Amino acid sequence: MISGRTVILGVIGDPITHSFSPYLHNGVAATLGLDLCYVPYHVNSDSLQDAVAGLKALGVRGFNVTVPHKEAIMSYLDHCDEVALAMGAVNTVVNRDGQLYGYNTDGKGFLYALSDHHNETIQGKHIVFLGAGGTAKALSYVCLKNQVASLSIINRSLDKASLLQKELLTLNGDVPIHVFSRDDDASLAVLKQADLIINVTSLGLSSDDDLPVVSTDWFRTEQCLVDVIYNPKETQFLLLGREHGLKTINGLAMLAAQAAYAFELFVDRDAPFDEFFSMLADL
Repeated sequence: MISGRTVILGVIGDPITHSFSPYLHNGVAATLGLDLCYVPYHVNSDSLQDAVAGLKALGVRGFNVTVPHKEAIMSYLDHCDEVALAMGAVNTVVNRDGQLYGYNTDGKGFLYALSDHHNETIQGKHIVFLGAGGTAKALSYVCLKNQVASLSIINRSLDKASLLQKELLTLNGDVPIHVFSRDDDASLAVLKQADLIINVTSLGLSSDDDLPVVSTDWFRTEQCLVDVIYNPKETQFLLLGREHGLKTINGLAMLAAQAAYAFELFVDRDAPFDEFFSMLADL
């Protein structure tokens, strides 16, 4: 039962109804016997500054940040840790004595999900990101820190992809980083040579969405497709990959892992991976 002592957590985004984060965090809190409540908040871009100020004023202990706010929210926080600053994106905010601290657990969650849950590595691989937003920043940062062979970014807006490329080159000038617009025929050759293709756009949240690529003629059975979307559990992109014999990975394991790392920051205890991953069984 919620009382005046209940710790309030949450997640902000637009859209938000698809989010499994409340189910995961509230379920794990119940399993661990913690008095907390995790609430989803629908916040559009025009309301972001007011929403952050309101959550701070209300004394909410912390909240997660999802699309499209991971970059914009940094302007409204009091502090960001070095990793979040380097990534240029925040997915976790903790309120400590009225000061908002920003972190990013996406990268660690991504690595944990791939290596510990799916037995997939990124070292020495040719990586392609579909999208150039906040999640692309976070995961690209992790890839550059883990000796990938090359990194390519394919995005609807070439200008936005080029800006991300410039930021990433300041972090690691040794790894080749290439950018392409989604409609550029040259992107198909890069996709064909890739080992790991990761969709970090929101295309796939709705059954009416276009694919994040203009063609799938480049599919090879040796490739692995990753989609950070977890609801639906199989996007059209992953479905087509599976039907062509490719290994496919949805965003559920990454969701659970990054949530466990965020939970660690919220409640100041070791990340409860087993509890978060056990919650996936009922999804």
